[in-house]
Amino acid sequence: MDAMEVIVTKKLILSASILLIVGIIAYVFWPSKDKIDVQKSAYMYSPDQSFSSKTMLIGTYDKKKHSFQGTMTLGNEVYSTVLLSPGSLLISYEGANRRVVGPIFYDEISQAFALQIHDKDLYMKLTHTSYNPSSPPLILAAPVETLEEAKQLYARLSK
Repeated sequence: MDAMEVIVTKKLILSASILLIVGIIAYVFWPSKDKIDVQKSAYMYSPDQSFSSKTMLIGTYDKKKHSFQGTMTLGNEVYSTVLLSPGSLLISYEGANRRVVGPIFYDEISQAFALQIHDKDLYMKLTHTSYNPSSPPLILAAPVETLEEAKQLYARLSK
């Protein structure tokens, strides 16, 4: 190698090192949280019934951790502290009480979600019927306007 090739090689290594350092710094310090304020129409259904409802999801979605923390309203039920991790569970906290509502599926781009409601108290409040754990769960999908849209959204998100 002559002197010119050595200089070019050193410059390439230096440039690559700088780009790597800038990338690491950007990943660590770049804001990864989005404010979520979803106030949408929703549809709930089970084999026995289906009905429309309103839902609100207000809080912060962390793209790096793929998790949401905030407030959720389902029908007339308000959950002031909820945590969700798409493909995992929606968990509500009321003081020291922890309540697992059910599995949730969320699309961060469209802010659409589908929730299986397994919590018997919430099920009874929303449907005004008793909860049977051996029956298929109540599904809530948003944003949708019809039963068919709700089923399609649930099928797409729960894959």
